[in-house]
Amino acid sequence: ILKEKIIQQINSYKQLAKERLTRIKLDRELIRILCSLIYFCEGTKNSRSGVRFTNSDSRLASTFLELFRVGFDIQESKLRVCLHLHEYHNKTKQLNFWSKNLRIPKTQFINSFQKKNTGKRIREGYNGCASIRYYDNSIARQLLAIAEVFMSELKMVN
Repeated sequence: ILKEKIIQQINSYKQLAKERLTRIKLDRELIRILCSLIYFCEGTKNSRSGVRFTNSDSRLASTFLELFRVGFDIQESKLRVCLHLHEYHNKTKQLNFWSKNLRIPKTQFINSFQKKNTGKRIREGYNGCASIRYYDNSIARQLLAIAEVFMSELKMVN
């Protein structure tokens, strides 16, 4: 009964979030802010190596990428992805999965990085990590600057 109650509560929160989201106008500036905040959490802080965003959650990675595509003038052909996989992963299956989810052609994936696995734990349904790369230091600096200014200037209003 407790589990059902928690599920109902979560569904209620999701419905409320949906209603609130329909009232928000996602213009390019807000998209840039959202993209920058996600990048600040999961991206590299070294702007000398361009944009590098790494995550194992395909929803978060694809959300970042969609915001990045809309918020910034990028060239799709400059996107690259490096997969971080364990020895137990099927490389072809993971390449297909990430290519479809990120909407990046397989030809833009670079050699995957193979992580060592102790064999003690194999996570079912774990698709590895995708490191999304875009070699433009200026955009990396913009992402970090927007996030830093937003966080330092944010004033809560009632």
